[in-house]
Amino acid sequence: VAAREQKLRHHVLLYAAILSTACEPLYTDWEGEQPAVIIAANVVETPPADPGMLEVMSWNLKYGGGRINFWFDYWGDRAIMTPVEADSNIHAMIGLINEVNPDVLLAQEVERNSKRTAYRDMVQMILDGTNLNYAAFIPVWQARFVATQGLGRVESGIVIFSKYPISTAKRIAQADRTDQDALTQAFYLHRGIVHAKLDVGNSQVVDVINVHTAAYDNDGTNGRHLEQIKTLVDDLAAASATFIVGGDFNAIPPGT
Repeated sequence: VAAREQKLRHHVLLYAAILSTACEPLYTDWEGEQPAVIIAANVVETPPADPGMLEVMSWNLKYGGGRINFWFDYWGDRAIMTPVEADSNIHAMIGLINEVNPDVLLAQEVERNSKRTAYRDMVQMILDGTNLNYAAFIPVWQARFVATQGLGRVESGIVIFSKYPISTAKRIAQADRTDQDALTQAFYLHRGIVHAKLDVGNSQVVDVINVHTAAYDNDGTNGRHLEQIKTLVDDLAAASATFIVGGDFNAIPPGT
């Protein structure tokens, strides 16, 4: 018993030392508004000039997980993909995006540097594999290490992809769930809204909002998220803006 206690104290002290010296936080939380990350394809193509309409696609990409039976889907016990699985699934999704050929893609559960997705940058892969030229990315789940099921490093978020230039883009924080213990809440998703302005030519600006609201909450968080989105929509409508709002609302009618 004494040896185990000594070993435990050693691990606790080592962990504390790592925390005190590490530059990168264990997890990230956000409040208010921050600039989104705007990324360009390695080869930017000229989009159609002065479009009379835009083709818009919304898709929860499930971090490229495809049909693998993951533990959180209640079907299997997998948590991590191999590099071959990640590449195969992501390229298959790129193929479907190219079939639709949208002018704007609203994507959720997109990862850039996560262990479970073999550290693939899905944003850059989609940009370089499609006719989409620009992306506005915001993280909603960013942790250096998630212990559950060995998930490890996670950087997952939502993205507005566009053939047209993104003049500005920002992250708008949404409320965290309150029905979790403090430790779970810290390492859980901290959801946000990405709001971008697209320059579609001829001095036309289109406001685009992409959302992924709370799931599995028992405290009404999803309802608060929807109310916040409605306020944004009402403000855009009052300003006579041309706008698109879409995403994964984790809700179905009525009452949404």
